Amino acid sequence: MKIHVRAVNFQMSESVDQHARDRLHASLDRFESRIASLMLRLTDDHGPKHGTTIHCAIEAILKNGDSVMVEQDSPDYFEAIDKAAGRMKRTVRRCINRKRDVQMRTRTSMA
Repeated sequence: MKIHVRAVNFQMSESVDQHARDRLHASLDRFESRIASLMLRLTDDHGPKHGTTIHCAIEAILKNGDSVMVEQDSPDYFEAIDKAAGRMKRTVRRCINRKRDVQMRTRTSMA
């Protein structure tokens, strides 16, 4: 699973970058065989003024070709990353379960 971390309108510190990578690995490790890549974008809407809103967007490209995206706004970089990673975990799980359920229904209807 490839992880890409990008900053928009600010210079990302090494600690924020490492936290993002660690959190994504911790949240999505069990789905690693099904995820091709992850793109995390952190945006500081107020740039160098350090406004009150940090926007975190995570997009996951699954190996079956599906794509899922979550977004989270927060006043803090770490909180935005943590909440978005948790939402991504739930979203990927739900997407995988839906695919599995459809495949199971298709098999049972053919039998």
